[in-house]
Amino acid sequence: MAVRQLIFFFLLTVAVAQKGQSDEFDGKPEINNDTAKRVDDLIADMGDKVVYRGHLKSLGSNLTPLKIAERNDFPNPIEFFDDYVKPSKPVVIRGGAKIYPNFDKFTSDNYLSETFPDWEIDVETAKKEDIMKISKAMNMTGFIETYKKKDIYMLSDIDNSAKLADSTYLPKSLLCADFLRGINSCYMQMSSGGTNSYFRRDVFEQLICMYDGSSTFTMANKKYQHYIKLTEESYVDIDVDRVDMKKFPQLSRVPYYQATLNRGDCIYIPYLWYQQIRASNARNLHIGTYFCPILELFSRKGCIKKMKKIPSRAPWAKFKAAEEDISNKKRIIALFAGVQQPFDRQTFFETLFAEMPLGTQLDEGMVGKIFQSIDADGNGLIKFLDIYRADNDILEPLYYIFHGTVRDTVEVATGIQMYSQELLDQVVELKKKTDEQDAQRRAHEESCQADAASYELKQSPKKEEPNQNNKKEEL
Repeated sequence: MAVRQLIFFFLLTVAVAQKGQSDEFDGKPEINNDTAKRVDDLIADMGDKVVYRGHLKSLGSNLTPLKIAERNDFPNPIEFFDDYVKPSKPVVIRGGAKIYPNFDKFTSDNYLSETFPDWEIDVETAKKEDIMKISKAMNMTGFIETYKKKDIYMLSDIDNSAKLADSTYLPKSLLCADFLRGINSCYMQMSSGGTNSYFRRDVFEQLICMYDGSSTFTMANKKYQHYIKLTEESYVDIDVDRVDMKKFPQLSRVPYYQATLNRGDCIYIPYLWYQQIRASNARNLHIGTYFCPILELFSRKGCIKKMKKIPSRAPWAKFKAAEEDISNKKRIIALFAGVQQPFDRQTFFETLFAEMPLGTQLDEGMVGKIFQSIDADGNGLIKFLDIYRADNDILEPLYYIFHGTVRDTVEVATGIQMYSQELLDQVVELKKKTDEQDAQRRAHEESCQADAASYELKQSPKKEEPNQNNKKEEL
């Protein structure tokens, strides 16, 4: 529209000049249909010649990528939170994984197949990520025997009770209560090289370490979400090798960050940042850790006291994945990123309303009751810690709306006093219909049983009455 206005203004100026040369200008230049057509023709011609930066090139080619901060060691938990997690700032730790005792062993296929031969893993059947491709299961030995010959790669969680968990390490940056209580999972990805992921956004923080090969990470700040349209599966529906900037012109306005990780390097990817990972064409293995978003270190004092005793690393087997309720709480708190503490009921509702998933409903009355329950001292203000300390029953409706985790039984729903009345009514109505159907079925069964009993009674032979005369004779 701006281009058309400029051209139109230019032609208007020409028309005014021409009018001034021929006749006395009366302030009403003539812009006829022919002039308007010339404007449209010029715009159409320019449309074909508009250059979209990065068009039909790999993601991030629209400008010289921005650099990600780097350091040569893992920060302690306090420094990690203050300098990177809280300000949502990615960082590369060069050589960070080399402190892990098992680091060199993971470069050997023989070590993996002999040490973890029966580990059941998930295998993706296309190196270029495609959700339409069906993954399959196999053990580690079978994968090692075939992964260099086929278009496959493994992507599997490392259960903290599995044998591999003893060889999977967490750095000191995460060895503080707030981080450890929010560890969602650890996973391993391995291929013969050439894997290419979607451009996606995760709802957890990430720490990834390269054990073999190299990978290039292309990332975008979460604040550019108005330029980046996601599918329901949280990825951008583009070909990351040939981005159609004419179809997705807003992506050309995103300033991308980029860093290449080599063997031993690690990277922290903040919560809700966009990422795309492209592996080099050689054996590639990385291990990642997902942990819940953190806006505040509730155990800061305790963490500072234990700072001198915190080891440089610890095996994943010593810890456990976050409980679902803790994970849900931390993710609810994360919705309030950027909100100044303490905040009131209106801010509580506005923030939740703005963040709720499309297609869901948020009842203001229900939210108000939740706020009152969280506000233990009744001063009309709450902090993140108040939400963290709140009973899970109080927050259950929010878990349902934002994470889809509510038990759909009438007993639980009735026990939550501030539960959405609409949802409760639906559940009660469903139970009522179920009870009616059960009652009808029982009535039908009882009727059938009565009919059957009556039929059997009619069909059974009558017993002969004893002859009275015979009775007398016997007497």
